[in-house]
Formats: sequence, structure tokens, C-alpha cells
Amino acid sequence: MKHRQRVLHNQALALLASAGVEIIEDAGAGRVFSIKRGGKVLRAAFKSAADRTLSVPKDRHGKFGLLDRVDVVFFASFDQWPNIPTRLSIYEIDSATVVEMAETVYALAAKRKETGYLYLPVDDQIHRPQWTTAAAGSLIAHATLVTDQPIGWDGREVEPDTQALTQERPLSPTLEIERRKADLAAVLGLPASAISITISL
Repeated sequence: MKHRQRVLHNQALALLASAGVEIIEDAGAGRVFSIKRGGKVLRAAFKSAADRTLSVPKDRHGKFGLLDRVDVVFFASFDQWPNIPTRLSIYEIDSATVVEMAETVYALAAKRKETGYLYLPVDDQIHRPQWTTAAAGSLIAHATLVTDQPIGWDGREVEPDTQALTQERPLSPTLEIERRKADLAAVLGLPASAISITISL
């Protein structure tokens, strides 16, 4: 997954610029950057949705971190997952809308006594209406398509970008396990609380 995310970030800003988005500052992967629109400077974030889901983790204070600090979110997604992708699409959505959708999903998760890492689906390609993560619908129902490009992919791993790797924040083991539990629960149609992962060394 990391190699797909790096490909997305490395290509997305160039595609945004070619689509007419005026980027005046870029702080690197997963960071806030600035765009200029109609003479107004907006704070923006780029997020990867390489597996056609957008992560919406809360911090220990119940806040959404990056999403709470920006005006708009650009997210990029390949056209299919887990099959080899043929197209790359980039969408724009108001950060407030993403937060509202996330709050809906977290509220249902709390009602169902589910805990852990949550995310929003890009569309209904790999989600079912009864799943907790689908409680607020799909992102593209509220987003604007900025650009859509055909891509070539031979299925091989992309060589790591050393600079990008130093800028990435590693996911904690706890969050990684919670995400895996959420993924398994979604596939099996069970609440995440019903999934237990044991690691033996």
C-alpha cells in the first residue's frame, strides 16, 4: 500500500497544477499546503485514497487533526482496488463536509459499540449499505472531480522515495491493527469489536 500512496502523492500535485489549481506552498506528504483561488488563499490537504477509502482518524482529544486545520481536501484514488489500476482521479471536497460525514460514521460505530480505525468510502464499489463505514454515503457524491488521467502500471513495486519516506509519519502498531480489524470486519460483514488479532513472536 505504501508504494501506491507514494505514487499518488508524487503525481497528484503536478496533476492539480496542470488542472489549474495554483499551489503556492507544498510541505510534503500528509501536510497542509496553500492554494490561491480568486485572490483568496485557502489551506488545503492532500490525502491518499489508494484503496478507494479515505482514513478519518481522530486524535486523543476527539479531533480530526489535519481535517480540522484546512478548508479543502484533495484526495486521489485509483480506479480499482485491489486490481491493477488503469486510471488516477483527483477530487476536491470541503473539509467541513468530510468531518460531517466522519462524525456520522463515528456516531453509528459508537451505537454499534464498534471501536478503532474508521474510514470513508470513495464510492460504493467495495462497500455495502449496511456497513458502518457507509453510514454517510460516498465521498464522490459530495466531491468535485478535478482531473482524471489514464495511467500505466506493470504491477511491480515502486522504488522507495527516500525523501518522501522521511516525511511520512509511521502508523502506530495499535492503529495499524485497528485498521486491519476494520478491514476484516467489513469483508465479513461483522462489527469490528468481533474481530481479534493476536501476534505471536
